[in-house]
Amino acid sequence: MSTEMIKQLRLSGQLDEARELAYQLLEETPDSIWLIRALSWVYYDFLKKAVADQDVQKAITLLDKIAMFLPQGMFNADLPGEKYPLPLDDRTLFDSAAFQIGKLVLSVSNQQHHAENIKRIWRCTKDFNFTKPSDAFSFYFKAFQKAFKDNPIYIEFAECWNFINFQPKDYEAEVYMGRKMMALAEQAYITYARHLLGNELTEENSHQFRTLPDLEKIKVFLPSIEQLSAQHPEYSYTSFYQAKLLIALNNHDQVMNVFLPFARQKRNDFWVWDLLGDLQQDTETKISCLCMALSLKTPEDFIVKVRQKLAAFLIQKNLLPEAKTEIEKIIEVRNQHQWRIPFEVSNWQSQDWYAKTNALKNNMVFYRNNKNKAEELLYADMEEILIAIEFVNKDKKMANFIQNQKVYGFFKYDAFFDKLNIGDLLFVRLKEKSDGFCQLFTARKADDSISSDAVRSFEESITIRPGNSFGFAGNVFIEPEMIIQHKLACQQTISGKAILSFNKKKNQWGWKAFEINLIKQK
Repeated sequence: MSTEMIKQLRLSGQLDEARELAYQLLEETPDSIWLIRALSWVYYDFLKKAVADQDVQKAITLLDKIAMFLPQGMFNADLPGEKYPLPLDDRTLFDSAAFQIGKLVLSVSNQQHHAENIKRIWRCTKDFNFTKPSDAFSFYFKAFQKAFKDNPIYIEFAECWNFINFQPKDYEAEVYMGRKMMALAEQAYITYARHLLGNELTEENSHQFRTLPDLEKIKVFLPSIEQLSAQHPEYSYTSFYQAKLLIALNNHDQVMNVFLPFARQKRNDFWVWDLLGDLQQDTETKISCLCMALSLKTPEDFIVKVRQKLAAFLIQKNLLPEAKTEIEKIIEVRNQHQWRIPFEVSNWQSQDWYAKTNALKNNMVFYRNNKNKAEELLYADMEEILIAIEFVNKDKKMANFIQNQKVYGFFKYDAFFDKLNIGDLLFVRLKEKSDGFCQLFTARKADDSISSDAVRSFEESITIRPGNSFGFAGNVFIEPEMIIQHKLACQQTISGKAILSFNKKKNQWGWKAFEINLIKQK
């Protein structure tokens, strides 16, 4: 009956009276687990109200009070204060508190003046008797993930929480207001990796101290993120951070295999190409990657360091007009933002060649002419095949291609060539998307010395049957347009080139002339 009275007072909002009654009764029977539970829920209701009011200081005080209900052995017995331990398997209070803690942290996490308070909240609750794993514990993590993601305390927080406590649904992407959000587990792994790598000084955080990668923790963590990347290939950034961790360990042999699939997904982001360039040993390939980075549409203040890297290589190669073009853009952007001019750039400006050299309008032509190696590098692990162009739609910039009777299709070519002609031989890397349409990743024209099984030369007399507008030179089909164009007559001997082609009407493969080089009169 006594615990029922405490509950009724709670439900009616008379929390002070409920607490007072609970303490009075506990003086008589201090070991009553039912009274201890009743008192613990009074403090929970106090906490719930403080969270609703966003009263952070009061909530912290109440969380300290809730700590007195931790089971025996989970609190420091030497610390002063009341202790009313709940059984070890009684976690309902702490799981309920986890949701209130999460709500409070999420509501104030963007408020700078609460940063220290959020740390206090975590430190006084990190040893609470939560159910692990559970919805409550995941929500608790989610709140502090948001609050600590850019805070140096993140490593300590993540290790205390322990990633083994994720639930299966924590690995699934969330949808918020119609927008797909990164899975909680993915957020955690990449944030932890980022902190292990140390902070990289930028113009915005140049006042901070540089922290170096924690190599020992990286070695321990690397197998976990490797496993996550393998199990969840849909995650966008885990392979990127896996590659960064390998770089930190100087394990360059594995980096490209890990990084390339990610780079292909993010090929329109300048920093992907910047990092890809850093991984190369060959100067020409480094330059190509930087050219690719600078050829993308990117805000100028993001790419000043990329321009500086490229300028240094251009000076080494004595490409001085191109180098000065980059340097002038660097200075312009830095002055706009009132950023300091790096010593290296100032030193270039003071040299004789700089004064004597005329800058170009821009380096776009240079980028376009030098980005091929970077594009090939991105798809280096994909097979390059030799194909022949079988048909060209010049208006739509589409081309049909054939390698053999098993490999053929069509693609859009304007990203690589201004024009193509039937019979052109190309080395390409491509992937079929649907119904024969292929995505073209790399493409280059083959040398004249290259031969293909899909193209052959012929020299035969032409046969044109009465009433037909087409003809055959041996087994090579001659289209009516070609007969009209060259004014061909039956039994003339002609030579030219033919391409392997599929006849839909006859449902069979054959050869079709696309070029006539020589016409011999009989």
